[in-house]
Amino acid sequence: MEKAYSLEGALMKAKPKTIIFIIFTLAILSLLIYLSPKQTYKPANENSTGNKAAIIDHLSISQPNQTFVENATTILEQAGYNISYFKGEEVTVNFYRNLPSQGFSLIVFRVHSTGECATENLTLNWVVFFTSETYSTTKYFNEQMSGELVSVRFAQEGSLQYFGITPLFVKQRMNGNFSNTAIIMMGCDGLKYYSMAEAFAQRGAKVYIGWDGPVMADHTDTATIHLLSHLLLERITVAEAIVETRKEAGPDPNFQSQIMFYPIYAAPYTIPKPSKQT
Repeated sequence: MEKAYSLEGALMKAKPKTIIFIIFTLAILSLLIYLSPKQTYKPANENSTGNKAAIIDHLSISQPNQTFVENATTILEQAGYNISYFKGEEVTVNFYRNLPSQGFSLIVFRVHSTGECATENLTLNWVVFFTSETYSTTKYFNEQMSGELVSVRFAQEGSLQYFGITPLFVKQRMNGNFSNTAIIMMGCDGLKYYSMAEAFAQRGAKVYIGWDGPVMADHTDTATIHLLSHLLLERITVAEAIVETRKEAGPDPNFQSQIMFYPIYAAPYTIPKPSKQT
């Protein structure tokens, strides 16, 4: 199970001299944060054509599946989307930061994620998305201090730590808004809690689809192809597409996790056909 940790936890494990240096630096940065202008939402992208879709394939690094990418691309093209594909190495903190400003009306997150987020003394009901950017206590101080970024790692002993984005990052640090965007989150625990789904909704997303627990990569790949076909080619409602996908793919065979959607009032929503470019 992937896990996420806060900067506080990293400090507890550091050497005394390192702790003194970091605390001094954080004190200076805290003053700068206090004196600097607060982050505000930028206006939604008014130039969105409504026909742009993204496949964010963070798993291409650890669990590549070219067949999934090709099948998903075919469905999106048949539905009328112009597709942007992002491989794992491109999925950095700043990539997430600027994602809303790109004007995508549908985003497929084939991304590692976790619902196991903790500080030294507190477990948080947060869903965290992985980046491919190696974690450092000396980078992105503002975001780490405010809980917008945490360190994440895979369950394997000795695995590297990476930056992970929390719901606060989506709410407070992203540039722009999602304009009725459909979010398909393929990773583990995407809807174990509603925290990340609510953050995307506050940014303007229309619907957020994810799993209520851990899921194996091959299972979410299969289920997502069914889901995309129902949503984009058959043009049935979100609720109907979820029901049909559950019938065809079933729960994850190892963890029994189920695919779900948020918010509940998106049940009768049908993803509109992409508008043609002029």
